[in-house]
Amino acid sequence: MEYEPLTLKFLQQHSIGMNREINSVPTIELSVDIGKTAHQLISMLEKVSKFQDTLFQSAILKQMITRYYRFMQLKAIYLPNVLLVPTLDIEIIWQTHLLRPEIYRADCIRLFRQVVDHSLVTTDIQQFLKKQAFIDTCHFYEERFGEKYCELA
Repeated sequence: MEYEPLTLKFLQQHSIGMNREINSVPTIELSVDIGKTAHQLISMLEKVSKFQDTLFQSAILKQMITRYYRFMQLKAIYLPNVLLVPTLDIEIIWQTHLLRPEIYRADCIRLFRQVVDHSLVTTDIQQFLKKQAFIDTCHFYEERFGEKYCELA
């Protein structure tokens, strides 16, 4: 998925409170939509905060990691042709794993023989397809692992 590059311009504040662009600092272009991505991450953290007392009990955490590993197996099998949607518990583990990119990359190659890309659903088309993609993900997960995808006990 490609994003429109984000251009950051650096401003210097005058003593009278007006801003002017600093011409000597280069423009930085990022290939991710920071606004949309940050919004989605904040939304996820707000959802997680409601469950923080129970999510990190060792039995629940173990189940979350197992479900994450299984989801990643599906991603490796269907990548990149099928949009798979993680549940909140899987997303928490995935985001945590991504905080250590070198370890994430090494784990992916060791476990799945490829780096499994994580792209948040940010485009209007993806948002539109998300509901059906979640249904498909439930079906693939239940078919492969013989248990409900949506439940976390």
